Amino acid sequence: MRAASPVALAFALITLAFTGCGPASTAVVPPSPAPTAAPATSVTATVPFATTASTTTLPTLGRATVAAVTIPAATGSGTFALSASKSLPADLPTLQSLARRVDTAGARSPGSQTRGTRAAGTYTTYFALEFVPSAATTLSGVPSFSVTFDAGDIPNGTVLYVAYLTGNNGSPTWTTVAGPTTYTGGAFTFTGATTAQPLNSGQRYGLVVYAIGSGSPVGAPSASPSPGATSTPTSTPTTTPTPTPTPGAATNPASIGAYVLGVDANNAPVLRAIAPGAADYGRTIALPAGFSPTAIDTDAAGNAYVASFATVSGGKTGTRIDRYPSGGTSSSASIPDGSGLVAAAPDGTVYFPSNGTLKYAAPNSTAVLAPLGASGTANYTALRTDGNGNVYAVQSVNNTTSLVQYTPQLASVTRTIALPVGSGGAARRIGIDGTGTVYVAISSQSAQVRNSIAVIAVGSTTPTVVSLTSGNAADFGFDASNNVYVALAQTGSSDGVSVYTPNLASLTRSILKPASDGGQPSGIRVDAKGAIYLITGFGYSSGALYIYAPGASTAQVTTMTGITLPTGLALGF
Repeated sequence: MRAASPVALAFALITLAFTGCGPASTAVVPPSPAPTAAPATSVTATVPFATTASTTTLPTLGRATVAAVTIPAATGSGTFALSASKSLPADLPTLQSLARRVDTAGARSPGSQTRGTRAAGTYTTYFALEFVPSAATTLSGVPSFSVTFDAGDIPNGTVLYVAYLTGNNGSPTWTTVAGPTTYTGGAFTFTGATTAQPLNSGQRYGLVVYAIGSGSPVGAPSASPSPGATSTPTSTPTTTPTPTPTPGAATNPASIGAYVLGVDANNAPVLRAIAPGAADYGRTIALPAGFSPTAIDTDAAGNAYVASFATVSGGKTGTRIDRYPSGGTSSSASIPDGSGLVAAAPDGTVYFPSNGTLKYAAPNSTAVLAPLGASGTANYTALRTDGNGNVYAVQSVNNTTSLVQYTPQLASVTRTIALPVGSGGAARRIGIDGTGTVYVAISSQSAQVRNSIAVIAVGSTTPTVVSLTSGNAADFGFDASNNVYVALAQTGSSDGVSVYTPNLASLTRSILKPASDGGQPSGIRVDAKGAIYLITGFGYSSGALYIYAPGASTAQVTTMTGITLPTGLALGF
């Protein structure tokens, strides 16, 4: 959507009169209708930088599509070249490169941001907005917009998402920042996060409203609107208001399904899935006989990857990573390698440690690739990928513990960050928010870093250590505004969830797990709406899955049917 010079369209009204042979035979031919202008396929505007947020209504797009764009406060002097269209410009990255992260959590390394989408092979773009700054600036947040579409452009019931194009690192990437939202007609509104956005001069940034495939919900009730995007009908039909869920009622407020790994009452491994809107587990997924699962992760399409090992007489005799297609009940492929950890990139590339080094398998492949070498000396305790497919690993070599960031497919090392774990300490959890800020949970014998979280800014190699007043960070979750949800364990009566503003700047809310549950929190995920999934049971013989509505402190869903002790959690279905 490069800014184009406006084209002036001129219309002439031509009146033709024809005269007969006699003065009484004059005939006047009615004027020919004025030519109808072709609907505009793209529109542009120029908006100056301002110290406060400013809203600009763009020219009409198509027959009657009108968009109002709000640009947050900007530093410095310059202008934004805005352009909008109903299709994705061919010279921008395709939506197949979407960096939406499907979150996972639990017994293994947890991490990244907001929930994932059920990706398909095709994407439909309904509105595309591009903004290009003429000079370097920092916005106080992500731009917002409200767009009213032409009648019939989007069928009611279509499930929509919003993706954000950034690329200050020289690699423009789409990242889904809102949705799923069910379109009900009228105005579609997206409210951008209030996190500061540094922008480069001349860099192309954008937002798109899109649907996956046809946009029809798949195997689940219609998704509820997320906080970042809403569909507001232009007319107000007479309907019965939806009642507010009663705390403790079996009303699932989450918009994304989840996989839960654990054991049943007979201590047998089990993997189950809970659909969005469901009050209990539904699908049961068959695990390989004779193997004990240790970790789970999902890709952007909702496919699940489970790492397992086989045991005979108490010893490990084999390892494998199984791929479970979204919606399926059995493994479709098995990678004969691994050592207990697994991380899946959005495109389905699977990463795992093996023989002291990191390896991977390409999407839909079981061939093991080892660009770092067939073996090594590192001990890996956490593994994670971000929305761009970069890989983050906590590894210890010669008593030195570091967080190492790799480019996709382990092509090169981006940075190495020394972690202050101290003697006898460990770092076993990684979280990555939507901006790329990394959070690492640290436990140590050192008084300076005991029960703390290392916060690592984008591009930095120096962590900021934030101490917890009590307990340990068992896991991390992030909402669409990059608020940080920390699952706290080992606090005694205060086990639960602590909610912080980005970078752990301030504590805004505390949620206690049910007092009757003796297990400690071990995994947490937050969907785009702000609904919370929390699993408990660490250090105890039983636990449960709790689902909290956005802003709630009492679980709307409490379930453990078929799973006595949850050990792993992954968003997706």
